[in-house]
Amino acid sequence: MELPEYLNVLSPFKTDLERVGVHRDGGYAANPRALREAKYCVSIGLGMDWSFERDLHSRYGISEIVVFDGTVSLSTYLKRAAGVFWQMVLFREKPRAFAFAIVRQVFGYFLFFHGTAKHQKKMVVSKPLKKNEVDIAEIFKNVSDSNAMITKIDIEGGEYQLIEKLLSSSAFRNSITIVMEWHDTHVKRDDFLRFVNEMSSTHFLIHIVGNSGAGIADDGLPEVLEITWQRKDLESLSERVKKLPIEGVDFAHAENRPLYDLEFR
Repeated sequence: MELPEYLNVLSPFKTDLERVGVHRDGGYAANPRALREAKYCVSIGLGMDWSFERDLHSRYGISEIVVFDGTVSLSTYLKRAAGVFWQMVLFREKPRAFAFAIVRQVFGYFLFFHGTAKHQKKMVVSKPLKKNEVDIAEIFKNVSDSNAMITKIDIEGGEYQLIEKLLSSSAFRNSITIVMEWHDTHVKRDDFLRFVNEMSSTHFLIHIVGNSGAGIADDGLPEVLEITWQRKDLESLSERVKKLPIEGVDFAHAENRPLYDLEFR
């Protein structure tokens, strides 16, 4: 669908892209050359998938990875695995392959977050009030060189409460690559576009894709968007991508829900 002209700010700058992470919800597109310049990754939001962080380590050699998420832990995955097996044994509601995939997830979490990466069981908020909450400035404090940092944020709508802190954080604005999932882009369009416009002073927007598992606004913009930014000093970019998605980089987020076609003027 052709988007209105005022959304041309979302038209990505053309550069090399690779898929990092799974070929579904949880993976992101980024420039491999930029990723190889990085030494650190700070992720806000984990959920049930850490394939992006795993690929950063295995494919790009990034060894210092810290993930902040107070909603999940090893016990979360153990309970999920137990529930799946219980249903499979008693009610035969789950296929065996799915059950074993859950088991692999449990072991994968244990191995990854007790070795290469660290999972801090804290929620990143604008004003910490509880013991399991942490401020933006605090999470970047232990990164010795933010100029060599990748930042990922996927917190299911919580990104809006962090807008001011992110835009004013020199560490965040120093990030080589930033990947974010944005929700509610229809009802919170002004806040979303303000963030995008302010980011353009330091970063190129190099990729955008609509989450096919969510809805779409009347003007054609998907309500959930995954966006990648790249710091401007890494390369000079001028050509814009006019049509999305990109074959081999973008994949559907939900079964039987193809990706949205986006076209910029």
